[in-house]
Amino acid sequence: MHLKVAFWRFLHTFTLIFYAFAAWLYAEIFDIKYTISRFWNGGMNSTDAPCEFLESPFETLNHIAFVIYEDNLSVPILCQLILICVHLQIKEVSVTVKSASKSCVKRLAHSYLQTCSNVFCSEPNSSKEVQSLSVSSKGRNSNIYFLDIHTGQQLMLSAAKSLSSSSKASLTTSAVEKTLHGIFPVSPVSLTVIFGPPSLIGLLPWQSGTTEILKWPSHKCINSSDFAKLLRVYSGISQRWGR
Repeated sequence: MHLKVAFWRFLHTFTLIFYAFAAWLYAEIFDIKYTISRFWNGGMNSTDAPCEFLESPFETLNHIAFVIYEDNLSVPILCQLILICVHLQIKEVSVTVKSASKSCVKRLAHSYLQTCSNVFCSEPNSSKEVQSLSVSSKGRNSNIYFLDIHTGQQLMLSAAKSLSSSSKASLTTSAVEKTLHGIFPVSPVSLTVIFGPPSLIGLLPWQSGTTEILKWPSHKCINSSDFAKLLRVYSGISQRWGR
């Protein structure tokens, strides 16, 4: 009698385990088929990566800045972040890299983006301080600005020289804001993501006055899911520290 009860209990447990394994296997196979299908149809690229994690677009996020304060830039990962921003319709993206000049980073990024499917790049007019690149994918467009680590200081010096030549009567708040906007005509930075050791060197002085600053250990260890988590943190903040 005891053996019979033990046998039926074993059979019941085995059946539950079998059904659980079958359900897991079915889910895995379905997910693999879905992934292969997306890849086969040309949809499995960097611009699609955040679709499962984020709502698009972010209405309050018009300008994001990436400050990479570490050595050995990973161009593919940087370009993936850029393409995610394009997908999310973030209109302006600033990129500052400690270990490379703005012209070098722009050239490397442009070269890599040209190899991506459904991605088109054009080069608008660039200034001495800022290198620009327009990136489009699937009807969405973002302007990418490449800056040196000390570009903010140089822009402030240019603004100071311009304002110093003005008369005292003309030095109003609106005049100062107009001068600053004329030197670097972009929208305020909504979110700054710093990769590497904590540093404020690469931040733009006045564009970052109302920014939210988030940090990630390294740009080499971030994926679309991690980036989605950062944006969730940003979207959940009701009061920006700079305001």
